[in-house]
Amino acid sequence: LSKISAERVTHELQKLLLGQHAGDALLSSVDALSAVLPELVAMKGFDQQTPYHIFDVLEHTARAIDGVPPYPLVRWAALFHDAGKPDTFLIGADNLGHMPNHPIASVQHMRESAKTLHFSKKMQHDLDLVIRYHGDRPEPTTKSVRKLYALVEHNEDLFHAICDLMRGDARGKSTRATKWIQKINAAESLFNEMLKQGEV
Repeated sequence: LSKISAERVTHELQKLLLGQHAGDALLSSVDALSAVLPELVAMKGFDQQTPYHIFDVLEHTARAIDGVPPYPLVRWAALFHDAGKPDTFLIGADNLGHMPNHPIASVQHMRESAKTLHFSKKMQHDLDLVIRYHGDRPEPTTKSVRKLYALVEHNEDLFHAICDLMRGDARGKSTRATKWIQKINAAESLFNEMLKQGEV
């Protein structure tokens, strides 16, 4: 793989990510893929030690990928969204695993890979915002929706993309996360209504 052009590798990786069985493909070929995505090695088998996560970081990532719609921005975002967890992991006073500021560390992993994969500046910018704020789950209130819309620089497409990532992230956790999906759906519906009314 190290002898294949970056453009070809990126093209093939994107085809994998957009496929129907992207999560399974990631899990079954992780050792080969680590030649171009080294962060996958640290994610494999990494126990998050929290009741909200019943899978290791890699399997959670695979399930998040399968849990988002198949368009490039959100599938790439799902691939990198938790790459920074092994870097930031600690055991808290509650004896549970915590990964403070892991979205920031995940953005750094994405940016390192972006150099190798030759992502466009726009793709890097959009991935940065969607990954950076994927943990800021909105409440279905006008104030919360406006805040998230501001975080994604008042970009409608990015608002929907980050909602897609949040839902996929929740689907890859445990049944405890179902309530988050309902809140995200309600917040996105409110956002659509606010757009119609010109309230954002």
